[in-house]
Amino acid sequence: MAEFLATLRRHPALTEHELTPSNDPEERARLAAELDVVVARDLFGLTRDEMRYLLEPRDVLGPDCTAETFAALRRAEERDHQEYRTRRLVMEAWDRPAHAAV
Repeated sequence: MAEFLATLRRHPALTEHELTPSNDPEERARLAAELDVVVARDLFGLTRDEMRYLLEPRDVLGPDCTAETFAALRRAEERDHQEYRTRRLVMEAWDRPAHAAV
């Protein structure tokens, strides 16, 4: 891992970024959400509504929708965090100006 991190630090596009791994679970969850946004929007070209659908189909199709995508994750997070934390963090990251579609 140290060799990989050293390689990343030498990459011209990353030299100005802090690349020290985080051991803080909250920070790691926030970073994972930001990465999810970059992959979904910039790599796969998803729209905000498509991302909302992937995270929770009922948010897009309404409360009568029976489709579920990440039901186990949602239930675990609602149990552990009293909310579907991944959905909130991903949508917050999506809506931040740094991630706004150009």
